[in-house]
Amino acid sequence: MTYEEAIKNINALNAVCGKKDFYDTEFENALALAIDALEKQIPKKPIIREAEDSFGFVKYILCPNCEKVDFGYERHCFCRLCGQAIDWEV
Repeated sequence: MTYEEAIKNINALNAVCGKKDFYDTEFENALALAIDALEKQIPKKPIIREAEDSFGFVKYILCPNCEKVDFGYERHCFCRLCGQAIDWEV
């Protein structure tokens, strides 16, 4: 099963369970948290931005999820700040 399929199944479970008596806010929050964690496992391309400073143009590499600068010359597989999987392939 892929991450995308798991997210689809959790959404289907959420739709079915929403009509049951045992369904509450805690259950809904748990499902939302599970989906959020699974979505971070799907690699996304980093955001590359350029800015001009006193040395010329500088490239900033941002996480596609939290949009914070986390990458210098190192290419981590995951953002160290939020845990988003990063796809470095061009």
